[in-house]
Amino acid sequence: MSAYHVMAAHFPIAIWMTTFLFIVLRSFSLPGRGDKLQYAISLLLFIGVLAGLATYSLGWMVWSWEALTYSPLARNHILMASWSLAYWTLLWVLHWRLGEHLWHGMQRWTMLMLSMVGISLLSVTGTLGGSLTGNPSGLPDILASLGWDTNSTFYLPPVMIGVTIASGGVILAMAWLGQRSKA
Repeated sequence: MSAYHVMAAHFPIAIWMTTFLFIVLRSFSLPGRGDKLQYAISLLLFIGVLAGLATYSLGWMVWSWEALTYSPLARNHILMASWSLAYWTLLWVLHWRLGEHLWHGMQRWTMLMLSMVGISLLSVTGTLGGSLTGNPSGLPDILASLGWDTNSTFYLPPVMIGVTIASGGVILAMAWLGQRSKA
């Protein structure tokens, strides 16, 4: 059963990475030039959420709850997979609700920043999954230099708390400036 989860995981990864690239293109496109990407981004986000739900469900069928929660690495993978799925679902709902308005003014840069957070969560989720299957990458070393040992239970190191607060402040400031320029 674990082979199905590993194979299925590549679908939301590929879809969300493509979505991220389209969001980057849409964010930097001139007004009226990236309109066609609007439909592709919406469709990719929707399909990505469906693929993510399927993969997430398959992941729970691989081992028992006790086995999954025994390993700190597995617990971290579950946590990051939950965050990734929730985050990309949020981006899909945001894109669905705001549509074209999302790409005017400061909103385009907010969407770009949000998608950068989403792709970061996805990268860490995939890295942890690769480590669980015996295919580790170099990202755990980078995360360790930031204060997070992926082989221990997740906690938010002080440096990352500062990064999280600063990122939230930048996003709020961008939203405020965007709202102010609209008025």
